[in-house]
Amino acid sequence: MPPNPTTVDPADEVSTLASSVSGKTGSSTADYTTSTSASSPTSRVLAYNRGSSRRSFFSSTSDHGDKDAATRRSTTSNEILAPSTTSASKTKKATRDMTINKLRFYGLGLIGRSDETTTLREIAKRAKDTGGKELILISGESGTGKTVLAKTIENEKTNQGLFAATKFDLKFRDSQVPYAGIVGACREICRQLLLLREVDEERFQTVCQEIQQVLGSDQSLLASMVSGMDEILDIKPQRRRQRQQAMQEKMNRTVYAFQRFFQKLCALFPKSVMIFFDDCQWADFTSLHLLETLLSDDQIEGLVVLGCYRSEEVFDAHMLSQTIRNLQAKANDTFHISRLYVGNLQEHQVQEFVMELLSMDKQSQIDNLATLCHKKTMGNAFFLKQFLSHIHEEALLIYNFGLMKWTWDEQEIAIKVSATDNVLDLLKKKMELLDPEVNELLTVLACLGSDLPDNVVAIVWSDYCDANPLKTPQRQFTLNSLLDAAVEEGFLEHHPALSIYQFVHDKVHECCLEATDPLHLPVTMATIGRVVLAQVKQGTLEEQFLFTAVNLMNESLPPEDEKDRVTLGKLNAEAAQNAAGASSFVSASQYIKKCLDLLPDSRWSDELYTFTLNTYSLGAEVEACMGWANLETMNAYCDEVLVHAQSEPDKFRAYNVRQESALMQNQHEESVRQGMEILKKLGYRFPKRASAIELATIFRVVGSLFSLKKRTVEEIDSLPISTDTIQRQIMHVLDKTVSCCYLANDKRLPLVIIACLQITLKHGLSDYSAVAYALYGMILASLGEIEGASRVADCALAIIEKIDCRSAIARVLFLLNAMLRPWFLPYQDCRRALLNGYNAGLCAGDVENGMWCIAMYITMGFQAGVCLTSLEADTHIYVKQATELRQLQCYVYTSMFQSVVQELTGTLDSNIGVDKTTLPGFKELTTVQQFQTLDMERSRLCAIMGHHSEGAELSIKRRDNYAKDSVGLFWNIGDPFYRAISLFHVARDTKKKKFLKLAKKQRAIIKKLAKSGNPNVSHYECILDAESAAISGRADKVEELYQKGVVMAARSGFLMDAALGSERCAEFLLSQKNDQGGGAFRMKEAVRYYTEWGAHRKVQELEKRRDGVLPGPQASLYQSPSKQITMQQVSVLDDEIDG
Repeated sequence: MPPNPTTVDPADEVSTLASSVSGKTGSSTADYTTSTSASSPTSRVLAYNRGSSRRSFFSSTSDHGDKDAATRRSTTSNEILAPSTTSASKTKKATRDMTINKLRFYGLGLIGRSDETTTLREIAKRAKDTGGKELILISGESGTGKTVLAKTIENEKTNQGLFAATKFDLKFRDSQVPYAGIVGACREICRQLLLLREVDEERFQTVCQEIQQVLGSDQSLLASMVSGMDEILDIKPQRRRQRQQAMQEKMNRTVYAFQRFFQKLCALFPKSVMIFFDDCQWADFTSLHLLETLLSDDQIEGLVVLGCYRSEEVFDAHMLSQTIRNLQAKANDTFHISRLYVGNLQEHQVQEFVMELLSMDKQSQIDNLATLCHKKTMGNAFFLKQFLSHIHEEALLIYNFGLMKWTWDEQEIAIKVSATDNVLDLLKKKMELLDPEVNELLTVLACLGSDLPDNVVAIVWSDYCDANPLKTPQRQFTLNSLLDAAVEEGFLEHHPALSIYQFVHDKVHECCLEATDPLHLPVTMATIGRVVLAQVKQGTLEEQFLFTAVNLMNESLPPEDEKDRVTLGKLNAEAAQNAAGASSFVSASQYIKKCLDLLPDSRWSDELYTFTLNTYSLGAEVEACMGWANLETMNAYCDEVLVHAQSEPDKFRAYNVRQESALMQNQHEESVRQGMEILKKLGYRFPKRASAIELATIFRVVGSLFSLKKRTVEEIDSLPISTDTIQRQIMHVLDKTVSCCYLANDKRLPLVIIACLQITLKHGLSDYSAVAYALYGMILASLGEIEGASRVADCALAIIEKIDCRSAIARVLFLLNAMLRPWFLPYQDCRRALLNGYNAGLCAGDVENGMWCIAMYITMGFQAGVCLTSLEADTHIYVKQATELRQLQCYVYTSMFQSVVQELTGTLDSNIGVDKTTLPGFKELTTVQQFQTLDMERSRLCAIMGHHSEGAELSIKRRDNYAKDSVGLFWNIGDPFYRAISLFHVARDTKKKKFLKLAKKQRAIIKKLAKSGNPNVSHYECILDAESAAISGRADKVEELYQKGVVMAARSGFLMDAALGSERCAEFLLSQKNDQGGGAFRMKEAVRYYTEWGAHRKVQELEKRRDGVLPGPQASLYQSPSKQITMQQVSVLDDEIDG
């Protein structure tokens, strides 16, 4: 047993120590050291105040005017920015460091976590060595030391690396600021980049320019969310009209902007960007979604993310658990996930901790105390510190200056300190000893959150004191004195480099809230909420503090006065609007519900009508964005609007939500029906009977053609921009109905498109006008009106340029280059535009049309003869991206073409052309267009792979209206060619007229396209002319026609068509002319083209057929034919051969 404590007076001990250590340090040190052991908490605070040279807030309490308050705020804010630089602070810190009778926890290293620390270092080293992404998840119960452990990895970053630490807030776990975690990390990154300017101005400018370039027009978007971002970006005032974006588009745009920021950041600081997220159990949905996106992005390399969370609060259905499961499914060689569990300290680790803290060199000296500490705290690291601090403050653990060591009595400790499983008990006892002003400050700060910027603390405390004038004369201490006391007593910690205060632990934060009088806390919250709101409205605090203000007022007692309830309801609606604008739909939904709870029963009265209408409409839109699980609430909001709205235009938003909901559930016919019902109420009627639809279509298409011929691009460009809100809303309904009609194969599609055009010509340009023109051009192109289609395409692009509608660019480019321009422009020109559409869509948040652009880019590349190896790499990237962005329809289409490509390259063991059920994901096909597209690709595969019997039978079974159901799509251009190849082959073998008749029909379609000037079908025409000549007995022309088609295909880059033409020519020479040398040469030519294209599986089959069928030695297969057409003869053949 250690000796009993001596009876030396602690105050005398400290005075003696201060004199011996400090010598002539002056009265400040003596006052401080004496006061630290005094029994009165007030005397300790007074000592802080006397030792500080800072000006008191309350030196003059007679005037609380705005001007004086502003002056006090300004003065205090400047003082707080660097409190540790004052001489008093330095003196106190130096004295504290030299006081040996203090428990110096801050001097301890990380004890008992050597294995975990080693693992973290190994992971950090792996990230540096490989350049891959790392996600490190550290879990454990509260207080086990997860945060301290995680921060040890900061030492592993390079000298020029970035380490950003942020945390999610306990106080507002259910209503976080949107993207709170990522925004906090970016804020710290910006601060570190600004520090770079001080040491390397040239490097700083380079980094800023690179980031500015990659963000482009989205610089202002991020700058509005991340404080400090404007100092590294080139923010210019917006001069053009900004379109109100849909919620989903805004979310997509925001996510993509953050993606590009981190892509460039990780490229500029390779293998040295680390982000630490603390308290992930309180993470908001938007931050988790964005974090998942960043870690799934293959273009972000070398990013290390650490996340700490309380294991006891994260269950299987928790949002964080779902995010972790999603990321685990994406882990690979370049993205690793590591998990560490941090448990309580074992008894021997507690012994090590206590030995280090008390500077004991023999374990036997502290065995009993360590055992007692472990028993009382169960080895919880935070509990252990609080327990030791508590027994020290209770003089149960004291430093004996006579023995020059720490002394204690285990039995007395065991008797006086009861065991507790809740550290809050110890903290509450400690708070009871604090001065009331310190407690009041801690309550105010606890209401504000976890991270407390210096200037915010100064502003809010000043105005809070002004809001309580009765208490002001009683205040004795300056804000800085109170903060110093809170820091010294172990409740707060200050980070001068970050200019923020933080609670030392979440348990302390909880305690400061729970220790406040339950009757007084709501009043305090309401007061702070009003203070923060006033500063937000004045522009002193950032817009994000609106959420803080509203949350505080919501948690206080609800107002009794109806007017005050309505006012608070409107504040909740404003917060909901801001949250929805930042894509935080969960928070927006909660604010909407709170708002509606506060509104009176007479909410639909004239006085509140507009506000109530907008609130319910916003609520319906928010619930729709949250998915199927919220359809019941969405429908309830819509019903409320439809019942009480006073006019049809007032019902637009509810109508739109209902139609979007049906579309989201793949109820295409229902979405069309709803669209037609809406339009009927607005005065736009469309026929229902098939005969009436056909007559109306003919009449309106012809009429529109006549009207269009009178319109030039200049005239369209001269149209005014529509300011009629109702007409713009009608255009929105028409535009949405167009999409529904297309997906439902509704024959009224042309009529709806023409209605859009008529409104544009009558009322002026809107955000939907360019789309309407592009859709109309699609119809004209499919009807063969190429000149009109070309003019309409130019009009659509002119409209986009004029109204600066960036969110419509991707859709317009998709329509123009997938459904219109391929009918009169080369595929390569269209593919470049589609790639631009993909980038524009992701930048604008229009992910759906951006992904459709890239899907068409890939499939058009296949039809244009792009190398299969390149296409296979592209499909791998974009199929994955479609999955991550939850674009199911694009995923189905792109994965379908991925399977076709893989079958040709030989990396997929299937036979889609013969058996469509071998297609991976066949069961995921749901729409008519998807099955039709699959049949088209099967026809093409049958032609290329030589399965002509299956291809011909498939052509017979297919409907002739495939092209009508997928109006304008470019694959309708090549489909007749591949069908005709198989049909001509089978017709030549079987002599059956049904195959020949259908083959001639497909050939006629190609000839019509060639006659209209389509540059992508000239080689199709020549090869099919050769097929026709072969079956009709004009053998003398066949080889020349094949050769002409092959040369034209190869010259234009259509490698697979050049290969197919050569193969067909070889088969003709071998089977009908018995020209072994010529056939062998043409087969060799086909092999060369197929190889260059990348169709290795096809090459293998040709090699087998060649070795098994053709006689003679291998060398004979490569002899030149007796008659060979050169490239120079192609131009002559063009003139001689009549289509």
